[in-house]
Formats: sequence, structure tokens, C-alpha cells
Amino acid sequence: MGLSTSLVETSRQLFLSCLSLCYAVAFISYYIQNVDYDKFVTDPNMVYLLREAGLTVEESLIFLCLSGVALAILSFSARVSRGCLVYAMMWFFYLSLVSAGQTFLSFQWDILLVEAGFLAIVIAPLNFPNSLTVRIKRHDDLTMLLVRVLLFKLMFMSGVVKLRSFCPTWWNLTALTYHFETQCIPTPLAWFAHSLLPVWVHKLAVVAVYLIEIVFPFYLFSPIKAQRRFAVYSIMFLMVTIVLSGNYNFFNFLTIALCFGSLKDSDYPPFLQSYEHYDPKDTPVTKGGFSIGYWVERVLCWVIDIGVVYWTIRLFNLKWNWSTYEIDSSVNFSQEQFQSFVNIAVVVAMVVVTVVFLWKFAKNLVCSIVYETGAVSKVWSFTQTLTFGVIVGLLVTVSFVPLSELSDRETDHLVPEYASSLFFRLHDLKVSNGYGLFRRMTGVGGRPEVVLEGSHLKEGPWTELHFLYKPGNVSAPPPWVAPHQPRLDWQMWFAALSTPQFTHWFNTLAFRILTGQPEVMALLDEKSNSKFETKPPTYLRAVKYKYFFTKGSNVKNWWRREKEAKLYLEPVDLKSPQLLDHINRFNIKTVTPLKYSDSWPFYRRLLFKMRPDLKSLNIGPDALMWSLLLPILAMKLGKIFTPKYPVKMFYL
Repeated sequence: MGLSTSLVETSRQLFLSCLSLCYAVAFISYYIQNVDYDKFVTDPNMVYLLREAGLTVEESLIFLCLSGVALAILSFSARVSRGCLVYAMMWFFYLSLVSAGQTFLSFQWDILLVEAGFLAIVIAPLNFPNSLTVRIKRHDDLTMLLVRVLLFKLMFMSGVVKLRSFCPTWWNLTALTYHFETQCIPTPLAWFAHSLLPVWVHKLAVVAVYLIEIVFPFYLFSPIKAQRRFAVYSIMFLMVTIVLSGNYNFFNFLTIALCFGSLKDSDYPPFLQSYEHYDPKDTPVTKGGFSIGYWVERVLCWVIDIGVVYWTIRLFNLKWNWSTYEIDSSVNFSQEQFQSFVNIAVVVAMVVVTVVFLWKFAKNLVCSIVYETGAVSKVWSFTQTLTFGVIVGLLVTVSFVPLSELSDRETDHLVPEYASSLFFRLHDLKVSNGYGLFRRMTGVGGRPEVVLEGSHLKEGPWTELHFLYKPGNVSAPPPWVAPHQPRLDWQMWFAALSTPQFTHWFNTLAFRILTGQPEVMALLDEKSNSKFETKPPTYLRAVKYKYFFTKGSNVKNWWRREKEAKLYLEPVDLKSPQLLDHINRFNIKTVTPLKYSDSWPFYRRLLFKMRPDLKSLNIGPDALMWSLLLPILAMKLGKIFTPKYPVKMFYL
């Protein structure tokens, strides 16, 4: 191939298109929950600016969500709209929601979407390209490296923190024997995975998770196509298994979008590539047969893969047990040995990424001079490549900062001082972040759950208030809710791991339920809470249980539970000192619904009418999510398979 620019247009368009879909899901999910917060940060984000312009908080949130949905659908549906300006607007809108939402939008996938969205601003074309013409830029190969770095950082950090947390379940390989049962909102398949799969399969799956998250991400930077594909397909496989067993909203789909962006065009099968830019020279097979380079790649692949298999067997004591016909496994290294490995791996990762970046930077600078025709084109291409190379270099260096924190050495020796300074200056923009999914396994010994109970008398009888998706009714099956994220249900999962004293929003929730605020009551299961449909409960209390998946094929319920002796929240009403103290401290007020006025400006009347009202639609949030997404996906598929378009899928 020589000094030729690697083609990445297929990867770029697939990444940008899938990112737009994730944006659409995130904005729609936030919009239909109609969450209004009591306190907002005063940073100059869009919510703050819109409030200064005269809009209420609710109107500002509606405007941001609907504008974000419109931009996301537009950029997903048509390649012509995938310019950096569109992605800059979506990034700023969602960053504003994350800043305003605070606790309710502090999940790692929210941060991941913000970071990936910022990278999309650099990756997307500066202009709005013609729908049938693609102009390959020399710097595109450089900017797409940022996606690979982000995917590597996400997976590698998520794998390392599991063992660095010293959680016993991760070290004895039994984490998955608890995970399916104790995750926030499991799916029905999680019940089967927990109840029917034997323990040795769970332990073997943990070993596979370590390989996919810690070892295979290094393949992303391999010059060998087979290894890049294997790394991406392995990560995609892990994401699909998580989708099937748990409801993690858009996180898994966003990770798959990063996988698409981590491949080169030559890594994709021909039917995904354009007719115009498919370059046979990018493949190792030539017309004359197999080249020497092909056999060198094959041998290197086999040597590396055999080494990985050998060390996996050795480090995890994988042995076939003839008496039980099972594969036994256990960790065969110490915490000190693992930390030593991490110290070396962090340095190796930084060196590899730096070498790959410098090679691409130098190669594309030379290509912009050698292969461009005309003096003006040469200067313009060289200037663009140099500018974007500096930007990519800074972002790559900044991404080393959270990665270096995995090492127990002094970070000053691992990253330049300017990188650390830039990292902290850009912290509020969430340009580079650390990740650590499933760091510790919660719910060992029983899944903690908080169940709210309401009554009109302090002595009872008490009636349970069920949520739409989180476990409560033991006979209710686990739901399918992804890609929608019911944020209140998720926060209730975290609340069960803490106490009301350390979860200040929980007392706010109790206040909203006792006052019967419609927006909050809509987030509960109204069908099972019909007793309080006309009048909210006078008293509210919270009981803590430990939930367990039932086992066996002839059971009637999906769950069984054990009640704890002490109440999570003692009975309170609107006059309780505990609640009054909380209301006064955080300046929480009763929300009075706005009344429509014809004297309002047109934009305020329009925003008022576009407020989500799921009760009048008689549809659940997850069903509404899919009813909005399916037409978009159907339109996309219709364009792909329409013969009149002489282009391939990634152009549309």
C-alpha cells in the first residue's frame, strides 16, 4: 500500500449515523419523563441562557429535548446533514441537560455520550456535504483515531477497575452469579441466565469478560485486519449479551457505534462500502494469489492468539474436570502481580497510541504534499492535516490522564504537565473522562429494594406504590425497557444501597408524592396505584426488602423477597419535622401547574402545547419511545433498499 491515506469514510458515516440515533434516544427518553428539577447549576449552559431569555425551566427543557431530537433525526436520516455544526449543537444541548440534571444525569453513559459527541464535532465534515459526493480529506484518518482511543479507554478501564476494586466476587470469578439478579433493571432472559446456567459457566463468562475488556482492546491498534475485526466483534458480542440480559438504555448501542468507528473501510465487507472508494489494494489478497504480507499477518496472528490462549489457561487455571464434566477455573495471580501488569499495560497503551498517532500524522502530511495536485491544493491539504493533527494530538494526550490514574506510579512521569492542566480546565465540558462500569458487585446476599407504601391513616392499612419498571410486585416479570432509561427507577436502585440521609432527592420524592404532583405520579405505575388516583396518600413510608430470583421451572413468581426489620423511611406526612426541615433547607416548593394564556408569545404557547402527556395518550414511556424510533428506522431501511439510489448504505 505504501504511503497512502487509509480510507475511513465508511467508518465515519456509520459512527456518526449511529451516534445520531443514540442522541435521539437520549433526548426522547429525557423528554417523555418530563423531569423538572428544583435546583440548577448557574453555569452558562443552554438551560441557564434560556431562563435568562424568559423561558421557564420546563419550557427550556422541552425546547432542548425537541431541538435535540430534530437535529438527531435529521443527521441520522440524511448524510447531507452530518456536519460539525449539527453535532456541536447536539453536544451543547445534551451537555446542558447533564449539567442541569445533576444526580439524575450523572450516569457513565451520559458522560460517554457527551465525550463521544465532542469527538464527533472534530470528526464530522466542516461543511454539509453533497448527498452523492464524498470528498476524502487527509485528516479524516487522524480524527477517526479518537474513536479507537475512546473505545480502548472505556473497555480497558472498565476491565481493570473490576480487579482493582478488590471485590471478592470479581476475584473468585463468581460476579455473574449475582449480576443478573442484582443489576438495576434485569430482563426476562436474566432470570434464565441466573436460575438455569451452572456456576462454572458463569465463572467462565467472567474470564471471557476480562479478555474482552482488558486484552482484546489492544488489538484495536493492530496493523493486522483480522485482529482489529476480532477485537471489535468481541466487544460487540459482549454488548449484545448485555442488551439481552439487562436494560442499560443507549449505552450498549453507543459502544457499538464506537466499534463501527474503530474499523477502517477495508475492514468492512464490500456491501457496506461505496462503489467509488472501495480500494482492492487495502486487502491482503491480490489477483496473483496470496502475498507475502498476507502470510506474515497470518503467522503473527496465530503466534499472538496462541500466546493469549496459553496465558489465559495458565492465569485462570482452566482445567477440564472429568468427574463433573465441567471446566474448573480460578484466579492464579495476586493483587500485586495484577497491579504490576496494569502499570506496564498503561505505559504500553500510551506508547502504542502515540506511535500510531505520530505515524498517521507524518504519513498524511507527506501524502498531502505528494498526492495532491496543484500548489493551492497541496498547501490547503497540508494546513488542514497539520491543524487537525495538533487538535487530535492534544485530545489524545488529554485522554491519557484518566488512563494514567490506573497506575500506582506518579502520574507526573506518565503524562505531560500541560495535559493534566488541560484535562482539569476542560473538566466541566467532559471532554475526557474516566470509566469504571460494574466496579463492584452489589446485592451479595440479596438484592436490596426500597418499596414505597402509602396510606390515609398513620396506622394503616398500607398500600404499596409500585414503579413502572423496577422490581416491586414479585409476580411481575422483568420488563424490556431499553433503550429508554427510567431515571427515577434507576435512582431507586441506588437509594436502596444508601440511606435517605445521604439521598436528599428521596425526601423530595416523598414530598412530591404526598402533594400528588402529576409529573411525578406519572413516573409510577398508575394501574397498580389506582387507590391514590384521585387523592394522594396522606402518609408515606418506605420498607426495605431483599429480593431474589426464584429458581426452578415450575415456580409462579419471578421474585421472592425477605423484609428487613427496620423501615427505610419512617411514616411521614406533610407536617413531619424531617420533611419540613428538608423542604426548608433545599428551598423546595409546591409546583403549581402553568395555566395556558393567549397573551403569551407564540413560542411559549407552542412549547406549552408540546409538553409530554403520556396519560392522555394512554401509552407507556418505553412504548412511546419505540413508536417514535420505528418510523425513523423504517425510513432509513426504505432508503437503503430503494434501487433509485446508486450509493451504499453509509451514504444515506
